[in-house]
Amino acid sequence: MLCHIRQVLAILALLLALATAILWVRSYGKPFHYSRVTERPINTHRQLKRAIQFHSLDSGYVSIDYLSEILDYSKRDAELDRVRTIYPDILIYPYPWPSFGNRAGPPKETTAGFSCDYGSYKPNGPQLSKNERWIRVSFPHWFLILLLSIPGLIHFRHNLKHFLRLRRGLCPTCGYDLRESKSTCPECGTRHSTASSAP
Repeated sequence: MLCHIRQVLAILALLLALATAILWVRSYGKPFHYSRVTERPINTHRQLKRAIQFHSLDSGYVSIDYLSEILDYSKRDAELDRVRTIYPDILIYPYPWPSFGNRAGPPKETTAGFSCDYGSYKPNGPQLSKNERWIRVSFPHWFLILLLSIPGLIHFRHNLKHFLRLRRGLCPTCGYDLRESKSTCPECGTRHSTASSAP
């Protein structure tokens, strides 16, 4: 069971590495951006927004951002209530939600092609107050490809070692000689249906 899970994870990692390589080539002509935003009300006037952004930039970098904002609409709602009291017959719609800014520009300062920056922003306007925080990690495409290739390389090495041991008539688990014991390894107790004899 563990072997099958490891095999599935290795295949998924290699597919992600292949997708990253495709994005790397594609990004030089057309950068790729993906963003997922969630919203959750805290109370009547406050809203929590979170976003995860993934960018494949034409500068050869991958950028992953996490942003969170707490939007305080108490000033805006108070102003809308005041205007509605003065002009009850006029329909007044609230202002649209502000959207997250795009912080996907190439990193200004890198160390061996890597960078990490974070910060906060607290504007206090006449209609809206918000508390924004973000963190961004940037690294080259080749690093992500190398990182995702490691599980596949480990799985390939494990299978190659297993195959070579069986071919030599050894236990694939511990390497004990199985020429005298064909079904069960006397060293580790692993059962094997067949075991090849050494030439």
